[in-house]
Amino acid sequence: MSKFFVCLIGVSFFGLTSHLGADAGRQLRDFRPIAPIGGVAGEGETGLVPHPSRDSRQATKMGWAYFDREQWDEAREWFLEALGRNAENTEAAEGLVMTIYRAEGARVAYDLSRELEPKVSWLPRMVMEAVEGEVKGYLGEGKLEEANRLLASFPADEKALEAPRADLEEMRSRLSDRARPVRSTAHDGGADLPTAVEYALSQLE
Repeated sequence: MSKFFVCLIGVSFFGLTSHLGADAGRQLRDFRPIAPIGGVAGEGETGLVPHPSRDSRQATKMGWAYFDREQWDEAREWFLEALGRNAENTEAAEGLVMTIYRAEGARVAYDLSRELEPKVSWLPRMVMEAVEGEVKGYLGEGKLEEANRLLASFPADEKALEAPRADLEEMRSRLSDRARPVRSTAHDGGADLPTAVEYALSQLE
């Protein structure tokens, strides 16, 4: 952790300490805010050992290399290294936020992006676009509860999530309508009962 605090002071970003307890086992959908950068280890290599002589650009490449390998702790350290050497390195800031997104979840990345917004203004929008894409993926797979849990973790007044929230409600409404059988009063002296044909037709709507 001492390396983190050294990098934090060098970057002059505030409030990152609450965001760096990565859960390397958690996996979310792929999202790359920028084009892939080279630097992935070759076949047979067991790891990429950090070296203090790396410049900020090279450290950023190494961060993305680890990101592509889903090694979140190492990726985070390299992006912090890059920012420690150049506080204006926006690629490294993007990489750090998206590494936190993959390791700790969307809401933690969102909070971090808000803190870094004075330095990199588009980071919150980047996270919101990733969240919107993830929600669309859940809805496409019929995973409404997962989509709801993700959206519920953000402030209700977050305007950037109005569209995915509306999509979720629309799908809920459609499913609710399909689950409601068409009812008839033609049975048992006017009792409100569905017929088999009416119910089957309602499922095809």
